[in-house]
Amino acid sequence: MIRLDVGLPRSRWFALLGCLLPCLVLAELVLAAISVMFIGWEAGMEVPGVLFLVFLVVANSIVAVSLARHYGNAFWLDGRVLIRRSVTGRRH
Repeated sequence: MIRLDVGLPRSRWFALLGCLLPCLVLAELVLAAISVMFIGWEAGMEVPGVLFLVFLVVANSIVAVSLARHYGNAFWLDGRVLIRRSVTGRRH
């Protein structure tokens, strides 16, 4: 039986979650450390530190929504049944 599959293959998910995500987390830890240094450094540097932290929260939200959207864009035919993968489960 031929399986028609639309979506990111396993190798691409491995690259996204196994290689890109740890690098992203490391960069975010460096930015968080810099923002904490700004907050505790001088009296006038709290605003840039808080802005860095807000930027980190927004960036993490965008990455999470993007990964969930790409994960939910997988469809395949299993015989005559179309299966859609989503974050909450599979729909037939």
